[in-house]
Amino acid sequence: MKKVIRLTENELITLIKNVIKEQTQKESPEIMKAKQYYLKKHGYTKDIPDFKVDGVYGESTKKAIENFQKKLRVWPVDGIWGEETFKKMNKDQIKLYKEYVAGFGGFIDKILHSLGLD
Repeated sequence: MKKVIRLTENELITLIKNVIKEQTQKESPEIMKAKQYYLKKHGYTKDIPDFKVDGVYGESTKKAIENFQKKLRVWPVDGIWGEETFKKMNKDQIKLYKEYVAGFGGFIDKILHSLGLD
């Protein structure tokens, strides 16, 4: 028998954010490094003195992603570089991001990029 669980809108939003955050943190270090490199190279880390391109999603990375999201006018600004953030990126931004992923990524990422399949 299935159980019905009732959640308020805020509880549901919190639950969804936690799931997304968990998935973001499971992202490969190579992909996270590519995102961090993009953020640093394009000036979204200027106000974050402890920012590192280390492949770890932490508070400084979250803050840099929030800076990027504000520039892109992503709503809500949540520090998670997911689907909504990608939707707001222009073609040039996406192209550069893919180049960074190919550079930091593994062997498969490099092959996919060289074939235009990324």
